[in-house]
Amino acid sequence: MHITGISYTAVLIAAIASFLFGGIWYGLFAKQRMSATNGGGTRQGALTPMQFVIVFIAQLVMSWMLAGILLHVMRGGIPLTMRNALISAVLIWVLIAAIASFVFGGIWYGLFAKHRMSAANGGGVARQGGLTPMQFAIVFIAQLVMSWMLAGILLHVMRGGIPLTMRNALISAVLIWVGFVMTSLAASNALQGTRFAVTLIDGGHWLGVLLIQSAVLVAMAT
Repeated sequence: MHITGISYTAVLIAAIASFLFGGIWYGLFAKQRMSATNGGGTRQGALTPMQFVIVFIAQLVMSWMLAGILLHVMRGGIPLTMRNALISAVLIWVLIAAIASFVFGGIWYGLFAKHRMSAANGGGVARQGGLTPMQFAIVFIAQLVMSWMLAGILLHVMRGGIPLTMRNALISAVLIWVGFVMTSLAASNALQGTRFAVTLIDGGHWLGVLLIQSAVLVAMAT
């Protein structure tokens, strides 16, 4: 069977391969990661079956979404090569989209900061003090890169014959969020036993980021 030209078997094999890679990766770095996460201590015990299931489902969904993106690349007449995976975009549009989503992030966490910190700390007192300049810089650079890559994906969608409308751009943003962002958050948070409320708050933020960036990029392009 195929997903409009891409084998279900290929999607499943890709998900299994990445799942096995994750097992090897965290097998090598588990102690260092847990020590850094727990402030020097290490968590005892292995993952639960439910945590394994969540991580595998997340990688299966990610593999499926990635297959769809690669299919759009091929349909757009672009050879599926590593070189063409990175494309040029109008940098000023990318920058404006990144700034807009960065401002949204400040508003979002301004509203939900106490709830997130309370959930992250198991109901305890929220952490005092704001972010450091380095943390702000990392967040902005991450959103700048995301905006640039999103511009490339939207261009591939357009070259694949799908009109670059606001509706199509927002749908693409939601699919990227479901297929990559939320799956990554759910898997990572499940591995470290983070409360689901934290996943929801952070996931809501990144959904807003992708929607805003998509809207800005399309508005600037049209």
